[in-house]
Amino acid sequence: MLIYGEELYQTLDSFDRALQKLIGTGLKCKPRKCKILPEKLEFLGHILSEHGITADSSKIDRIREWPFPKTKTEMQSFLRLCNYYRRLVPEFGDSAKPLYTATAEPKIVETPELRQVFEILREKLCSIPVVRLPNPNKPFILITDASNYAVGAELRQVEGPDEYPVLWFSKALTSSQVNYSTYERELLAVVLACENFSVFLLGRDFVLRTDHRALIGIFTSKIANSSRIAKWLLKLQPYRFEIQVIKGKDNVVADALSRIPWPITVIDSQAKDLGQNRLFVLHQSTLERTSTEEEVTLLDLKVVALEQDKDLDILKIKNWVQTNYEPIKKEFYLGSPHVKTFIPLLSNLKVVEGLLVWKECAGRERIIVPAQIVDNLVRLAHSAEPMTHEGSEKIIARLALFFFWPQMKRDIKRFVVS
Repeated sequence: MLIYGEELYQTLDSFDRALQKLIGTGLKCKPRKCKILPEKLEFLGHILSEHGITADSSKIDRIREWPFPKTKTEMQSFLRLCNYYRRLVPEFGDSAKPLYTATAEPKIVETPELRQVFEILREKLCSIPVVRLPNPNKPFILITDASNYAVGAELRQVEGPDEYPVLWFSKALTSSQVNYSTYERELLAVVLACENFSVFLLGRDFVLRTDHRALIGIFTSKIANSSRIAKWLLKLQPYRFEIQVIKGKDNVVADALSRIPWPITVIDSQAKDLGQNRLFVLHQSTLERTSTEEEVTLLDLKVVALEQDKDLDILKIKNWVQTNYEPIKKEFYLGSPHVKTFIPLLSNLKVVEGLLVWKECAGRERIIVPAQIVDNLVRLAHSAEPMTHEGSEKIIARLALFFFWPQMKRDIKRFVVS
């Protein structure tokens, strides 16, 4: 039991009321186990003092002396101890991400990169600052941000003209969440941050700061028609906040917390280089589903590249692109009628590791799908959630983020009708 007060009279008053409760229930406290008005106090692995809160030095010594884990169990034990102090460590999610990924294997293979990550995380935990305790009588400011790979937040408080941080939060996005739109990732950052700091924010007014201007219309935007966003907005209903938009360059801490410099294994809708990703994960999140089903379907891009080479029309165009050949208009009509579809696209086509893709003006790259696998691709999209088949327009919109083939809309509509 911990009794706390900002002033001595507040502490003594709370202490008296606590004793009355104990007496009323017949409970007793051993004096030798009680500490009354100490200058600092060890409590649940933390050191509390008039200056704030920090990690218990004995626990930090254990982390400092921890050798590099050799097995999955050893790595999990290390991460459990580190995770206990994550709220006191800025960018914890960023630093720990590769170590969590390494636990997917039963044996940890030590590489220079993984060793460096381990050392960086250990050093951060060994230099945890003294953080001021949250004061429920002072205003709170929640600052959030999202990148392509993670979300981050900082909880601050106001004292006079100054602001100071009290806690941090960061979380790496899952392989499905990285496919969300920018608006969705920014909104997800707000939802996760509010849930993480709910004990401080529920039932009170606070300021929400973001560098994403679209969040101003968070409860009125037409984008909220999607089931996933509607669910998130319901989670935010109990919170009372005023949104302030700041410039991205001023959102330093939350922005840093949302940056994870580690490669991912799926194609991000914002990715510039498809060649770095060998698998495209086609599942409910890519298709903007809201189910928590974990099972996914993998579309191997190497297989797509091989199927492209079997398609005579695509193979011809791929050869033109690779050799920088400029065909005359007549050559577009020598093959099937589909070849002429690529006339206006030819200057924006490129081959990435044997895969023909269309680079749009916005920078997004769409895979050219050979006719042989069109039906399978549409079937995967249509049946990703068997109980909630959706109409052709939504499937077209989702597949068009990543794929293209001639008469794409016609093929999808025919499949859905059938």
